Amino acid sequence: MKKSTLFAALLLSPVVVLAADPDNGKELYDETYFEREINGELRDDVTCASCHEPAFYTRSDRLATSYKNLEQAWVQGCNDTMAVGWFPDEVADVAAYLNETYYKFPKE
Repeated sequence: MKKSTLFAALLLSPVVVLAADPDNGKELYDETYFEREINGELRDDVTCASCHEPAFYTRSDRLATSYKNLEQAWVQGCNDTMAVGWFPDEVADVAAYLNETYYKFPKE
C-alpha cells in the first residue's frame, strides 16, 4: 500500500526543470578543447573561440533566428559536428551563455 501511495505522489509531483547556467556555459565555451584540422594541421587545442570570435555572433547576417534555434541547431550542431562531447544540459548552458552575452533572444 505504501509503494502505490509513493508512486502516485511521484506522478503527481511537479517536474523540476533546471534552468540553464550561463556561467557554466561560458566556462565550457572557453575551456572545452577538441580536435580539428586547421590550415591542414590536426590540432587538439581547439576551442569554440578558435573559430568564433565575438564579431561572429553580432554580425547582421547571423544565422541563428531564435533561442530554440540557437540551442538546438547551432550549439548542438557544433557539438555533434566537432564531436565536442557535451551533454544536453551543457549544450543548454552554452546556448544560455551565448544568448545572454550576444543574441538577447527571448527564451521560448
